Amino acid sequence: MNYTMERNPNALPKGYKLKGQKGKVYTIGEVVGKGGCGITYLVTTVEYMQNIPIEVKLVVKEYFNSTCCMRDHNTQIVTSTPGSKELVEQGLHDFYTEAERLESLCGLNSNIVKVNEAFKANGTAYYVMEYLEGGDLTRYCLEHGKNGRLSEGEALHLMSAVCNAVNFLHHNKLLHLDIKPENVMLRRDLETHELTPVLIDFGLTRHYDKKGNPTTSSISSGHSDGYAPMEQYIGINSFEPTADVYAMGALLYYMLKGERPATADERISKYLQANIPETVTEKTKNAILHAMNSSKWERTQRVDLLAEELGIKMGDGTVIYGQTNGKKKEKKKKEEHDTKEWLELLREHLALIIIVVLSVVLVWLFLGRSGHKEGDGAAESVANENVKRILNDKTKAWNVDSIVYAVECSKEGEVETEVQKQLDAIVDIMFDSIVKCGDNKSLDVVKANCYRSALRLKDDAEVRRKLKRIE
Repeated sequence: MNYTMERNPNALPKGYKLKGQKGKVYTIGEVVGKGGCGITYLVTTVEYMQNIPIEVKLVVKEYFNSTCCMRDHNTQIVTSTPGSKELVEQGLHDFYTEAERLESLCGLNSNIVKVNEAFKANGTAYYVMEYLEGGDLTRYCLEHGKNGRLSEGEALHLMSAVCNAVNFLHHNKLLHLDIKPENVMLRRDLETHELTPVLIDFGLTRHYDKKGNPTTSSISSGHSDGYAPMEQYIGINSFEPTADVYAMGALLYYMLKGERPATADERISKYLQANIPETVTEKTKNAILHAMNSSKWERTQRVDLLAEELGIKMGDGTVIYGQTNGKKKEKKKKEEHDTKEWLELLREHLALIIIVVLSVVLVWLFLGRSGHKEGDGAAESVANENVKRILNDKTKAWNVDSIVYAVECSKEGEVETEVQKQLDAIVDIMFDSIVKCGDNKSLDVVKANCYRSALRLKDDAEVRRKLKRIE
């Protein structure tokens, strides 16, 4: 999805104030995307840097079934016909469940779009995502490639990040089912201005249990021509990572060829062999052919195997491409040379090093005996100051990590009575709030994360029992 501004008659009105669950107010801007089950908006909200208000751009996705829903004058979502009520309610439940799951997982992988919150309002559901200003992969190929074609090395470099994201999803029993250039955005680093590929648009994503059965009632039959394998047109009703692997092969083909591959059928292999550019190495060409095999049984079965066939490392953006044995030997030779130089230097100054070490030990023994008592007082003072510094933070930007650190400091030295009371009160409030948040969540993975965070603040038998029941 490239952020192309458009208007939709079913959309929330521009300027509408949408209230989130966390107290945030989002001002609706342009519509930047729409699909069969959702409308995506560019929104703004206000954040405060101490006392200075700053307007921040974000993206909000709304559940709206275009065939069964309509919006009344109060912006409430209603079913278009009485017979569609059950269908819409089930779709709404699945949308919200997937949004909560994405919120709990996105912070664990840098190549998945960040979700700030999921909430219900206006009779439907929403989730708030980061706004990515780097454009999508389609735009990147047009701007940086030759006639839309990237070099093999650059394409593989980008694929490493996509592999990292999709492999993470699969480990968490999620299929994306809509991997394509429009759904790979580029996140621009605010300091270095470097671009990082980020996977977005989880409208078709489905979650599966340990046995491979879908945890939602709907069967995914949505697809994008050129990127979906044949079986996806019928409907994916079990955990099949090969569907995403096919799309990743098609994505790499697009980056190298500069055009969408043909719609999947039994002749796809012949089409690819005739159209993959001649400049592409046999290794990469064979990996694409294997990933896009028309038979899901003969296709590359997992993302890590695709990465291995391509010769890329997932996650760090490093591509094992064009590296020669000569370079490896040269690097090893330099390391051996540096080690020899260091050993020679050590031999020449060994006597001086021994004298310095013995002097330091004697001084430490002398000062340690006379200054032991004063040292304890200093430790106590440092502990007290550390706790006060955290609690007196004017921004009140406390989180579990900072408060846990304050508790650890309070155990290392003496802390003033009033400071300790203030810390204990904050711990109790934060603990109760996190536990309550976990109790109110519907997903076990979100509940468990909340309970683990609460137990970091203080041990509690009841919370441990709750966590054990989930695990």
